[in-house]
Amino acid sequence: MRKFRFITVFALLPLFLMAGKIDRGFKALEIYNYFKAKELFYKSLKRDKLAASFGLSIIYGRKDNPFYNLDSAYKYINIADTLFPTLEQKDKHNLLKLNLDSNQIVFWKDTIDLKVFRKTQKLNSIDAFQAYIIRHSDSKLLEKAIFKRDSIAFYTAK
Repeated sequence: MRKFRFITVFALLPLFLMAGKIDRGFKALEIYNYFKAKELFYKSLKRDKLAASFGLSIIYGRKDNPFYNLDSAYKYINIADTLFPTLEQKDKHNLLKLNLDSNQIVFWKDTIDLKVFRKTQKLNSIDAFQAYIIRHSDSKLLEKAIFKRDSIAFYTAK
């Protein structure tokens, strides 16, 4: 009996430690410790891909740190967005403890889309808008990007 408890504790220990890494990662984000948060989220990617991807997306999507990279932010938010519908209800409930739900994921994805769109507007070229259209094909700003691309093409041809 004692041996069974010992084995059970060691078998479940990685699960408790992994949940702790995600929690610590989000706590590090709250105090703007991006280096620690990034390290913890990368270590958690295999076990808790959704929460770790969301955390990494936040890091890469904020301009107030040296890791700012909208392409990486978009990559990781897409992973989280793709995984969320496949979760079981109990796993979704566990994510609520981290204040993470589908609305939060969609909101952050829309925010990244907007940031990339603004960057594309500054470039104001057919190629830039075409790249946005291809890469962000599910964006709420897609019609606007198509209109801008076509407008530039029209004025260039004229």
